[in-house]
Amino acid sequence: MTELELRVGRETHRIAVDLLGADESRPGTRETVQGLLDMARGLGLANLLTDDGARRERVVSQWAALLEQALD
Repeated sequence: MTELELRVGRETHRIAVDLLGADESRPGTRETVQGLLDMARGLGLANLLTDDGARRERVVSQWAALLEQALD
């Protein structure tokens, strides 16, 4: 299971970098993308546990703004 998680994680990261047009040669970009993926995973889990969509929507909007700034 651990090996599968590693492969899926690497592939998901690669796809996110491509979709975002992120330049991983810039310091902090890799960590920013990984933070996005970690947050998305956490929000997905939280969504299964509670119905707090309004709060999560605000979190996603704020993170999108921060992500845009960080990757410009």
